Amino acid sequence: MPPPPKPTQAGQPLNEKMQQARPPRPDDPIPRKPPAGYAGIARIGLGMKRTASVKLNGVEGPNKKLKKEAPSTSFATSRSQGSFKIPPLPPGKARATSEVDVFFARMEVDGLTSSGTQEHEAQNKMFIKKAVVRLMGAAGVSKTNPSFKDFFNQVYHGTSFALRAKMGIAKLEGNATDSELVDRIVQAHITLYLGGLGVGVMLLQQG
Repeated sequence: MPPPPKPTQAGQPLNEKMQQARPPRPDDPIPRKPPAGYAGIARIGLGMKRTASVKLNGVEGPNKKLKKEAPSTSFATSRSQGSFKIPPLPPGKARATSEVDVFFARMEVDGLTSSGTQEHEAQNKMFIKKAVVRLMGAAGVSKTNPSFKDFFNQVYHGTSFALRAKMGIAKLEGNATDSELVDRIVQAHITLYLGGLGVGVMLLQQG
C-alpha cells in the first residue's frame, strides 16, 4: 500500500511549540496554558497600573491632607482671639451724620408740639398771602393783570422763604414787629420784580 501524501504547509497540524506560542482562544474547549511571553506582558501591564495608581495617590494625598489641615476662619475663633472687625460698608452706602439744613432748618422751641407747629404755619401762610395781595394792589398790580399769578407766586414764595424759621413758632399776625417785618419783605420783593427791567434793584439800593 503506498504511503499517504504529505499534507501541504497550510494543512499541517500545529506542533507543541506553536501551540504554546499562541494564546488560548475563549471558545477553545481544551484548556491550555498561556505562553510564557503572554503571561509576562499581563504582569507588566498590571504593574504599570499599580505604579500609576500609587503615583496618583501620592499626588492627591498631600493635597487632601493640606485641605483638611487648613486653618478655619470662623466667627467664634476670630471672636475668641479678639481679632474680629466689622467689615466696612461699600462706598456710597454709608450715610454721614445728619447735618443741619441751613435753608430749611427751623428754630427749636421747647414744648412745641407738631399740631401747634402745623397750625402756626397755616395761619402765617394765609397772613402772608393777604399781605402780598394788598401790597401788590397798592403797587398797581391787581388780579386782572395777566402777570398777576406769576408775580404773586414769586413774592409769596420769596417772603415765605425769608421767614421760614418763624413760620412754625408763633403767629405773625397780631404782633406789630412781625407784621411790619412781613410788609417790608413783601414790598422789597414787589419793588424787585415790578416792571421786569431790574429797576427795582436800584430802588432797593437807594432806599
